[in-house]
Amino acid sequence: MRTSTILFRSLILLMLFSTYGQAQKLKYGIKGGVNVSDFSLRTNAFSQGIKNIWKPMILSHVGGYVEKPLNQTFAVQAELLYSINGSNVNLFKSYAHYLSIPMLLNVHFRKGVILELGPQISFIHASKRSLLLMNSKVDFGMTVGCRVNVSPSVNIGLRCVQGLAPLSNLLRTVDSQGNAKVLRDFYSRNIQLSVAYQLSKH
Repeated sequence: MRTSTILFRSLILLMLFSTYGQAQKLKYGIKGGVNVSDFSLRTNAFSQGIKNIWKPMILSHVGGYVEKPLNQTFAVQAELLYSINGSNVNLFKSYAHYLSIPMLLNVHFRKGVILELGPQISFIHASKRSLLLMNSKVDFGMTVGCRVNVSPSVNIGLRCVQGLAPLSNLLRTVDSQGNAKVLRDFYSRNIQLSVAYQLSKH
């Protein structure tokens, strides 16, 4: 699937979000920002050495959201995000394009502070530049974050997304002695800083 196709389908889904939000009197809007993204390894003795050479990348995300208030404190929120996640591996940039759907429970506190928590499913389109042998085309993760309303229409949020399902169970590399190593079970990890603008008037 080409990146242009992903973007086109994302725009169509965002239009459907907007239309549904108008019909149901939901809160909806657009958002975008930066990702601080890398990968983590969990089940291999050589993984610590790889962590030392995997450096985070600053990338980006953009998309939209729909929020359904349940009462004055709780709300449920669905998002559709086009995101680029990756890591610097041995001075090479390695990344993939994600179409992510977070499903969140929002807890509204006083002074416009909102806590968000929930699962996220992502559909992966690996870049041709990617050095990672991703066997999976789907990434499952858990999201936790907080955002602050700076005006009735604008909020700023910080969110951490940790992958729970391995993206691959096979990654080949070479250690400092030139010996071939096989690494298993690497996971996505992402910190997102975003700005959202509410399009709905209610």
